[in-house]
Amino acid sequence: NVVVPDIIVFSFMFEDFTRCVVDELHYVQQSLWKGRMAEALAAFQPVVEQYRAMPAKPPVSEEQRKYIVQANAMTQQKEFAKALALYEKALAMDPASYPAAYYNMALIAAQQGNYHRAILNMRKYLLLAPQAEDARSAQDKIYEWQARVGE
Repeated sequence: NVVVPDIIVFSFMFEDFTRCVVDELHYVQQSLWKGRMAEALAAFQPVVEQYRAMPAKPPVSEEQRKYIVQANAMTQQKEFAKALALYEKALAMDPASYPAAYYNMALIAAQQGNYHRAILNMRKYLLLAPQAEDARSAQDKIYEWQARVGE
């Protein structure tokens, strides 16, 4: 049996054929993710350019700080879905004032096994903070996650 959750279930009698179908589905999935990743990063590029052009980086607003503190608390309590939603709220107010939110969201997504989302968020972090002290380890995380998804 080959199961793609919430999409389709295949049943085959021959293991070789099953492996072939799984490989093909994996290839299609990878292609779709690469396209989505490229689109998301292209859409994020204007935010990056504007942020990098600023002589002084924007401060985190008090409302953003509230969401960030709450997201950190939810992460500690292993309430990952709530944490991600709170980081998203903070970033909706200003997608560049707290680059570390993308780093944290990447780690949470990886914790949940969503490596494509983890890679996307870590790339956004590195676009905003390429000179960060943890930039090397952030890039290394991307390499680890790429291995998990077969890139």
